[in-house]
Amino acid sequence: MQSNRSKDLLRLCIVVLFVAITIFSGLSCSRGGTLTVPGTGACEGIVTELANAFCAANTGYQVLVPPSVGSGGGIKRAGTGESVMSRIARPIKESEAHYGLSYMEFAKDRVVFVVSSGVGISSLTAAQLADIFSGKIRNWSQVGGSEAAIRVFSRESGDCSLQIIQEQLSPFKDLNFAGEVMYHDYEMLAALENNRNSIGFLTSSSLIGKKPKAIMLDGVEPSVSNVTAGRYTLALNYAFVYKEDLLDKTARKFIDYIHSSAGRKILEDHGMIPVSP
Repeated sequence: MQSNRSKDLLRLCIVVLFVAITIFSGLSCSRGGTLTVPGTGACEGIVTELANAFCAANTGYQVLVPPSVGSGGGIKRAGTGESVMSRIARPIKESEAHYGLSYMEFAKDRVVFVVSSGVGISSLTAAQLADIFSGKIRNWSQVGGSEAAIRVFSRESGDCSLQIIQEQLSPFKDLNFAGEVMYHDYEMLAALENNRNSIGFLTSSSLIGKKPKAIMLDGVEPSVSNVTAGRYTLALNYAFVYKEDLLDKTARKFIDYIHSSAGRKILEDHGMIPVSP
């Protein structure tokens, strides 16, 4: 009798051990990792959206998108191994090539000129815009608008959107900017929303669901189709930079998600153009 009880106890212990191993294995398989993606503020919003959607679809994984340290800061952190990968909105410079980073573009965003909702201007030429941002044109009546002083908001030297404008529009190449300087797209948007008769520029994705409207440039609408066709040239390339041998499971899984149909839809819903790997 005692022998049978011992056998039953042994069987019970084996079953409990098996169940414990099964549960532990399941937890181990579902447990993800944490990824921090520092870098530019230009795509901070959309990378945050992608990160939140990815984590919701992949229990146990965490992707953190800290405040901007700029594209240069992101490149340095990925280059020194401080981060597994970083987000940037410009090409890697020759002076940064020594880091040996891989560059993977994932989306294009448009840089647009925006006027506050009460201005009533729908299109300006590059020359008119340059005169406005330099302070030569100070009243909307000078470009076909109402009699109202123009309030100008610009961005700091080195900003990605400003760099694209200076590269693509010849009247802006050596322009001395007038007006107030904003340091983030959300600051620019708030300034345009809260100040009548104002003008500025920012990324198109920042305007989703907002009142200020992008205007046409030289009669060309800043649409996705015009960017794709090359008719509208003010476009930022968003990319991740990393060292291939440092990419871990979480980073690779996040990249795969961005290129999936779910990730591409998020990009498209925010007015961006997904780029295949």
